[in-house]
Amino acid sequence: MGNCAINLLAPGPDGALWTARLAAVHEGAQIAEARVFIEKAMNAHKDTLAIDGLSPAETREKLQNMLDERARLFIAYRPIQEWYAGSGWEKRTEEFYTLAAKVAKAVGSK
Repeated sequence: MGNCAINLLAPGPDGALWTARLAAVHEGAQIAEARVFIEKAMNAHKDTLAIDGLSPAETREKLQNMLDERARLFIAYRPIQEWYAGSGWEKRTEEFYTLAAKVAKAVGSK
């Protein structure tokens, strides 16, 4: 971010406007918040957290596999900016937020 911080906003007729870069930062922060939420829920409710009719152990495994896959893909493709096109990131992100919503419902969070 240090190299593009001045380009996060663009001048507009009535003040600053969002840019694609700021939208990407915003989306990244939302994904990070959801990841932290899932990890905290997994730790706080490790013996009781169950979604999709799975046992707590199966739920932990499903969630951890999803978290691990996201981390592996981030590390593998981080240097390659062109990887987004055709990578399926939209589907993975939708599945990620769907699981986060299921976890929130299971632990009684809003």
